[in-house]
Amino acid sequence: MKESAQAIALGLPVAMELFFDEVDAKRLTHAIQRLGEPLTSTPRLAASFWGPEATERADRLAAEVDGGVTRAGTLVLVDPAARRKRLAVRAYRQGASVHPLDGDTVRVTATFWREPPRGPRA
Repeated sequence: MKESAQAIALGLPVAMELFFDEVDAKRLTHAIQRLGEPLTSTPRLAASFWGPEATERADRLAAEVDGGVTRAGTLVLVDPAARRKRLAVRAYRQGASVHPLDGDTVRVTATFWREPPRGPRA
């Protein structure tokens, strides 16, 4: 099976997925017709600050952005990000680590921790 797929692909990279359920010809035709269609996406941008004055720099960037801005500590999430490339350059110049986020749905995770309380040393 692998050799047959490689022969059909004429030496180009190939991937396949085995599917054992019955497939309706109409549904298969519909799925094949959708191949290559662009996926829906919403441009977003996450800018993460660190170091001294990280909170102040995050505040400054969030204040400069028009539209939907969400702050979580020193992270600024812009959704949607109009003129994302320009915004990314502005954030980078302020010392942020910049991450473009695409897709109709994006999962954002975070880690929270607290410093252990300082007690008397033994």
